Amino acid sequence: GGFTYDTSDMATLKYRIEETGADWVIYVVDMGQATHFVVLNGCAQRAGFLDPAKVRVDFVGFGVVLGEDKKRFKTRSGETVRLTELLDEGLKKALDTLKAKGRHEVLTPDELKEAQEAVAYGCIKYADLSHNRVNDYIFSFDKMLEDKGNTAVYLLYAYTRICSIARTANVTVAQLEQAANTTEVAVSHDKEWKLAKVLLRFPEVLT
Repeated sequence: GGFTYDTSDMATLKYRIEETGADWVIYVVDMGQATHFVVLNGCAQRAGFLDPAKVRVDFVGFGVVLGEDKKRFKTRSGETVRLTELLDEGLKKALDTLKAKGRHEVLTPDELKEAQEAVAYGCIKYADLSHNRVNDYIFSFDKMLEDKGNTAVYLLYAYTRICSIARTANVTVAQLEQAANTTEVAVSHDKEWKLAKVLLRFPEVLT
């Protein structure tokens, strides 16, 4: 005989409830598994070992990362891409981009390494967090490293420009923070309202 994905999860849930005393079980998997966990929950209740009044079971789904071919993001050999491999590739791509822009000619080796890591890690994290958790998204290093549009590189560039303006105006970070905390902001222009509405969606990133 054998066992299936369904029976394995049933046995695992039963073990967690009866043997480890779990009172809250959270499954964090991709949205493609949503139906499976609805069925699992129902079967566990009918089998008698899951009482919703005593044990909470939640399914927390997330979107699938797709390659540029719109298929699941995998290595050329068809294996799942590991985070360490993804970060290493990001570092390589970021360094290539910085060198293409001639940054290695004006930065010291330490500064170049710091910029490389900031761009690589920032791009990967931003690409993941800038999408709604439950939606699939296409992973592309080339698009991540663009200095225009909704990318981490653009935000880093904007931050650098703001810092440059502040230095020119002889304004410190502490003064900027104080102004941000004490200055009343009046929203009147259409673009200001648009920005304010986008900022109100920030909790979506956290949930």
